[in-house]
Amino acid sequence: MDRIEKFLKKVNRKEKEILRDTMKHIYAKEFNMLSIKKIEGYDRCYRVRKGEFRLIFYMKNDCVRIISVDRKDDNTYRKLK
Repeated sequence: MDRIEKFLKKVNRKEKEILRDTMKHIYAKEFNMLSIKKIEGYDRCYRVRKGEFRLIFYMKNDCVRIISVDRKDDNTYRKLK
């Protein structure tokens, strides 16, 4: 089981629905409804802020890969290194 699935099992049903909906928008490249920002120091790496959650993804050409889904804390972006 990957880290994202494991994290989604820990959150309540409402939060899970919000996160899954956000992930659908990321995979469909519908960024107009999302709070998206490029992560400094990383090429083609972005974050989406959804409440207290951060979804970090990599985008190159037509390929989108979600790297991390986690609650915002002091270590959210350190996990990328």
